[in-house]
Amino acid sequence: MPSWSPPQAPSLQAAEIKTFVIDRAPAYLHPRRLAASTDLPLAGTNKIDRRRLHELAAQLESTNGWMS
Repeated sequence: MPSWSPPQAPSLQAAEIKTFVIDRAPAYLHPRRLAASTDLPLAGTNKIDRRRLHELAAQLESTNGWMS
């Protein structure tokens, strides 16, 4: 039986992401900082847990873990 593995996501650099957003979104939607993550924190309802997301952002801020 053949095995199957999911395709790997392409590697993106911060500059590529910023260029993509700048080309497609108005200035007020441009992100000030970027962080890489393989998943987002979810609440019990399978929605993004915004409180936990803010905690992670604060942790990144204190450790300077943002992408350039």
